[in-house]
Amino acid sequence: MDERLLDIETKLAYLEDMVDSLNKVIVDQRDELDRLRDSCRIMLERMQEYMDEGKDAAATPAEKPPHY
Repeated sequence: MDERLLDIETKLAYLEDMVDSLNKVIVDQRDELDRLRDSCRIMLERMQEYMDEGKDAAATPAEKPPHY
């Protein structure tokens, strides 16, 4: 009976360690996902600003460069 109880406690200790390890992996992945989302948001904002600048440039007539 004592040997069986010791086996169960050992397995439980390993399972608790595995759960802690998996939890750390999940937390790390969530943090990385948050960073990637922030990067995508910033890139999309910059892209939109660039596109808006292009619209403004297209609305003005083309000028000759100063060396002409």
